Amino acid sequence: MKNIVLETYSGKADPKEHLLYFNTKMVISAASDAVKCRMFPATFKGTAMAWFTTLPRGSITNFRDFSSKFLIQFSASKTKQLTIEDLYNVRQSKGETLKQYVERFSAAFVKIEESEPHACARAFKNGLQPRKLNSKLSRKPAQSMAEIRT
Repeated sequence: MKNIVLETYSGKADPKEHLLYFNTKMVISAASDAVKCRMFPATFKGTAMAWFTTLPRGSITNFRDFSSKFLIQFSASKTKQLTIEDLYNVRQSKGETLKQYVERFSAAFVKIEESEPHACARAFKNGLQPRKLNSKLSRKPAQSMAEIRT
């Protein structure tokens, strides 16, 4: 347990991701429930630390309870899951290079592509400026973003 480096949580990022990260570190360390309860607050800073200090003494009985309270408290900070509809709103701006558009689009679709590869490819084409690649994709529609990249 001495050499574990834990990232901090300020209350602004997705609490589920932080909890998953923390739990992964604790599993690797074979930490007990009591150790998790003592170590988790060490990852807090800012708003998260302020919240923790307001908890009544003895109000945390186990790590499951602690995790639940943490997730409820910071639920407003969770990352919004993108939908296919959101991808259709990503458009190539005038003056934006194809490379810049591909990078920006890729950052948005990364969590959707696995379940909806065809829809991601259609949304990408939909957002393209009417140029050479758009025409090519109209003639021969791509089935996935991997095919578009190729």
